[in-house]
Amino acid sequence: MSVQEFGTSHALVPQQWSEGLEAEVLKKISWTGLVGKRSDSLIQWKDSLSSQPGDTETLGLRMQLSAAPKSSSDAVEGNEQTLTMHDMSFTIDEVVDAVRFKNVIDRQRVTFDMRDEAKAALADQLSHAWDTSFFNQLAGAQHESAATMYGHNTMIDAQNITGTDHYIPGGASTNNDEDLDAAAENFTLALLDKAVERAKTLSPAIRPARIEGFDRPLYVCFIHPYQTTSLRTTAASGLNWQGIQTAAMQGGKVNDNPIITGALGVYNDVLLIESTRVPLGVNSTTDAAVANTRRAIFCGAQSAVMGWGRLGGSPRRFRWVEKQFDYDREYGVASGFLGGIKKTAFNGKPFGSIVIATYAAAS
Repeated sequence: MSVQEFGTSHALVPQQWSEGLEAEVLKKISWTGLVGKRSDSLIQWKDSLSSQPGDTETLGLRMQLSAAPKSSSDAVEGNEQTLTMHDMSFTIDEVVDAVRFKNVIDRQRVTFDMRDEAKAALADQLSHAWDTSFFNQLAGAQHESAATMYGHNTMIDAQNITGTDHYIPGGASTNNDEDLDAAAENFTLALLDKAVERAKTLSPAIRPARIEGFDRPLYVCFIHPYQTTSLRTTAASGLNWQGIQTAAMQGGKVNDNPIITGALGVYNDVLLIESTRVPLGVNSTTDAAVANTRRAIFCGAQSAVMGWGRLGGSPRRFRWVEKQFDYDREYGVASGFLGGIKKTAFNGKPFGSIVIATYAAAS
């Protein structure tokens, strides 16, 4: 009886390992379940670059008409309004890494499969880069210098643009991240209330996003574990935390939702999600990271856009390549993808997100 075997040189093996790696990477990314193609998705996936050449896609935003409509006594001709259109573009590029095993005897000495270990290591590396890119983009973490760690697109710092509508500092008299140096400037529920109010009254307003598993649109706020501790222990917030948790867990909407990783609860129509990748604050003058601060990210619909590229015409998003060196005595594995992610901004201002910067130190 013949048995089908798949050696490392079989044509199907790279495809199978590519698909397996992609599944592992996407499973490790905290915001995968918040991506959709609709305009009411928190992160909008634009897929034109996965099916056609190019590395840049341009998006348009039509602003609302500003003047009041006319009545029967008004002349319409000669008093028409003009459409105001803004645009933004985002770019994709390669995110790739590789591991290499020294020689044959090294593989003989260990009991584990180095190929499996390579897959696990690359999955960890690529998911870390892609996940971190989202947080650095939305927070405007300009202290990050590696393009593969901020999604290959220039970051926009909500603190340093004209106006501060999209930046909320933790302290009442604080205007910069570097001035957040006291426990009184911790993350609190009052800051979430302020962000919701700001989101609803901005022009254009920040819309809540449609999130699978919830019966109404919600805003989302990503916070660091240090900020979570502040919420639970600061008097003004801690008193309400148990009630928030109880209400949020009713019907299993949060803790039983498989697409929401790190969800803590819902407050004032804001889904709180915890992530260690919420970045440090940014010095307003030097762009250096500010110790003992974190930039929580309050998001609505279309807070970011992302896209994948095509790998040599292949429909797969990830590539897996194995290579032998030195007369097959050394072995290496490389994997990566073409992608880009960017915070939405039109006319120089963020469109779907607000940065909430607070003091945040280990307890």
